Formats: sequence, C-alpha cells, structure tokens
Amino acid sequence: MAMFVASGPVFANGGGPLLLYWNLFAFLFGSVFIVLIEAYVYGANGAISKANALKDSIIANLWSTLLIGFCVPLVVAAITGILSESMPSHQGLYLAVGTWVFDQMQYPNVSVAFIYVWLGVSYLLTVQLEHYVLFKRWLKRGEAAVVKVKRLCWVSNSVTYSLLLVALSLVLWLSYT
Repeated sequence: MAMFVASGPVFANGGGPLLLYWNLFAFLFGSVFIVLIEAYVYGANGAISKANALKDSIIANLWSTLLIGFCVPLVVAAITGILSESMPSHQGLYLAVGTWVFDQMQYPNVSVAFIYVWLGVSYLLTVQLEHYVLFKRWLKRGEAAVVKVKRLCWVSNSVTYSLLLVALSLVLWLSYT
C-alpha cells in the first residue's frame, strides 16, 4: 500500500480536471470558454434561444464535469492503484496506465500516452452524457424534434475537446523541452 499512498498528483481524464490540475484559474477560465462555445453551437441553429442554450450548456457541462471529469478519473485511479498493489510485478505499468505521476516513475511515456487515451475516452463519454441531458431538457421544452441533439453534441464537444487537446499537447511539450 506504500506506493498507493505515496504517489504524487494524478493527471485526470477529461477536460475539467486537466484544467484543474494546472490551476484553479485555468479550470474556471477554461470552463467558461467551454460553456460559451457549446452554448453558441447549441443556439447557432436558431431553434433554441440563446438563454436556453446557455442554461443547457451550463447544466450539461456540470453533469459531465462531475460524472466524467471527476468520477471516471477517480475510478481509474482506484482500479489502477489497487491493481498495482495486488500485482507488484506490473506495478509501474498499472500506475502509468492510470496516469499516476510521481518521481522516478517507471513508464513516463506510457503515462503521457494514456493521458491522451483517457482524454479520448472522456470525449466519447461526454458526448453520450451531454446528449442524454440535452435531449431530456429539449424534449421537455418541445425542441428535441427540431434539433438534431446528438449531432450538436458531437460538434460542440469536438470543438472544445480539440482546444483541450491543443492546450494539453502544448503544456506537455513545454514541460518536456
């Protein structure tokens, strides 16, 4: 259990926690831009008012940040932490897959690769969750039939996750040069 307790900070999978890892200001600033960009995409088709688009974006992003941005990384960290303790011969690999970052880690390149893998997984999960949240909200207001909810979720999250991917790549590149 010593490695599990002594491990340093963990990179999280998903946009919000990655921003929070850098600092609280990046998290808040980035979250505002994500909400505004997604609200713009939702409202751009004209079927949804700007006010509803903004409210929907805030609610969808709160849900996705809580469930995917924070819960998924905690589950991944717990599973890989437990696996690393129960199978010490592969401990370094499990910690790398879980993106545990600490001094003298065995597989830093695997950890960096899995930061990207988990970002991709969170992107796919976020699209599904936000589609569910938005579809329910828009159906209740009678807008779901007018708007292709799933398509808007793919488009809005493709834009915001692309920006997160660029930001993450830049930060990793700067930290390794």
